[in-house]
Amino acid sequence: MAELKTATVVMDSVFDAKSVSEYLRRELDRRLSVNPRYSLRAFAKHLGMSPGELSEILREKRPISAKACQKVARAMDLSPTEFKHLLVLSATSETPMAAPVFHPSNRLGEDHFRLISDWWCFALISLLDLEDVRWERAVIAKKLGITPLQAQGTMERLERLGLVRRGVGGHMVST
Repeated sequence: MAELKTATVVMDSVFDAKSVSEYLRRELDRRLSVNPRYSLRAFAKHLGMSPGELSEILREKRPISAKACQKVARAMDLSPTEFKHLLVLSATSETPMAAPVFHPSNRLGEDHFRLISDWWCFALISLLDLEDVRWERAVIAKKLGITPLQAQGTMERLERLGLVRRGVGGHMVST
């Protein structure tokens, strides 16, 4: 029995996975091997998503959203580079519901490429959850530690892609 455990390959990082579902399945399996009483429900709670959503992602019946990728990255304490890789894996998902623009046979437009490659795009979306953040390039640049030009470009990109919109009272909200 001990030989069986040593023969089991343990994934070191998100870079070892071919898909988000594989990464999450392996992490769940790892946790179950440490604690047989651990459950999909507990894993979903840890990741900040519903058990149904996690189950569908694991069975590749549903693509993982960018927002869910952020939750996974936070819960799994992923580095910015690992988070970017997770987004790339999610964007190239072959699940039937995946957005066609991210299918590997299609070329990514500049806006979509930047959305995936620039970590601050999703960080800016997360900032919108805070009440004291104004939709001004200087404020956002300072909060994220990027240049005002990067902040302005990102703000415009998120609006073009429909990922943010004006909400009640003129405040920007994530869609």
